Amino acid sequence: MSGGFGNAAQVERRIARRYPMDCGVEIEWGSSVLLARARDISRSGMFLSTPESLWVGASFAVKLLMETPMRFDCAVRRVEPTRGVGVQITACDETTQTLLSDLLTFLERRR
Repeated sequence: MSGGFGNAAQVERRIARRYPMDCGVEIEWGSSVLLARARDISRSGMFLSTPESLWVGASFAVKLLMETPMRFDCAVRRVEPTRGVGVQITACDETTQTLLSDLLTFLERRR
């Protein structure tokens, strides 16, 4: 069913601007730790490139492996098979909020 309007399922619903990045992450899921890459990030979420099978609604902790690591509680909001998952940040402490704000400011200036 193509009406010439493009893919309506890919309507942009993000509130916060995402910034490209390439950073190693650890996904802490129960007693397992999975390795992945953060491909972009915003105040409210990020895209994780991972070969692991995760599903919409899965909740886990993500640690960005930076000079000063940042830890977030996240939930999968979108799955792109063979590419990875779009996750929403559901919680982080005040220190991490400040570090994230500083990171986003740096990424904005780098553009």
